Amino acid sequence: MKVLFIASECAPIAKVGGLGDVIGSLPKSLKELGVDIRICLPKYQTIDSEKYKFELITEEIKVKEEKINIYQGFLPENKVPIYLLENKKYFGENGIYLGNFQGIKRFLFFSKAILEVLSVLNWFPKIIHCHDWQTAILPSLIKIKKIKIKTLLTIHNLSNQGKWNPREILDFLGLKGDEIESLKIRDQNNDFNILQQGILNSDFLTTVSKNYRQEILTK
Repeated sequence: MKVLFIASECAPIAKVGGLGDVIGSLPKSLKELGVDIRICLPKYQTIDSEKYKFELITEEIKVKEEKINIYQGFLPENKVPIYLLENKKYFGENGIYLGNFQGIKRFLFFSKAILEVLSVLNWFPKIIHCHDWQTAILPSLIKIKKIKIKTLLTIHNLSNQGKWNPREILDFLGLKGDEIESLKIRDQNNDFNILQQGILNSDFLTTVSKNYRQEILTK
């Protein structure tokens, strides 16, 4: 089975919190079970490409009038492939998480780029495993485009949801807002909630633990 992890962090390459630890460890166990597992994340300016021996494999793929380059490396010690997507406009600023709409655009762009990367790599996963709001729009994009890939969304931190003005998000994604029914939903502040879209449109949902699953069912 082919599985692609997409996330905002991956220890030790780019880590802020527990999300990075999961992305850096779970694929190792899946590989031991015989899964063809690969990871994809943005090529942040803070990533030490030389230390982790990333090599440029593809250049100038067009995404939303921008161009991205793809670098390939491996998780230390176990050779799980990792792809880094390079774009100076959206991934060139310092840090992993940015404030306001700039931070949201970073991960919306990343999610759109994933769909272009797959065709270039000529490797098509059966499942794309998304993590938290940063990649939670991808199940919606896959559903809209009617791509035959299953999506799994894991909730690591429910309090961070990726909420913003609906018109700005939809315009950035190139959507009218009626492609699928869930795009019409707004929260109590009339915001568009990216994590909510992932919950509604992914094929499977998981959390980081049984305890957290119960915790997020409470008010």
